[in-house]
Amino acid sequence: MVALVAAGVSWSRRDVSTGVPTETPSRIDIEISGALLRTEENYKVSITNQTDCAAVIQALSLGRKVRPHACASLGTMTVHYANGGSSEVRLLPGHEEGRYEFSFNGLYSIPSAKLAEAITRAGLDKSKLLLRN
Repeated sequence: MVALVAAGVSWSRRDVSTGVPTETPSRIDIEISGALLRTEENYKVSITNQTDCAAVIQALSLGRKVRPHACASLGTMTVHYANGGSSEVRLLPGHEEGRYEFSFNGLYSIPSAKLAEAITRAGLDKSKLLLRN
């Protein structure tokens, strides 16, 4: 569920499998399309607790590469770092039971239970974030 926009920012450490920066973010902003939720407004939420941010990054680091395919984006996750840099991850629906996808320097699939655990821990409404096609 995610894609990186780096605009000249470099990170010292990256997850080997997904390329997601491994340092703990200072904030994660999530925006889901209102059309998918059958509302006029997009669902916007932020995670500011560093422990919760780290749990989301850990869930993303479990990603396994999947074959590229046409898939509509559900929304974005913008990961902000203390150094002023940010990464944008596109959130995508899952096509395989028990998994969701994200785009970040490639297309990846992650265990939906791990992502659900991380976002629930952060106090977010997983029913608005973990959507299917």
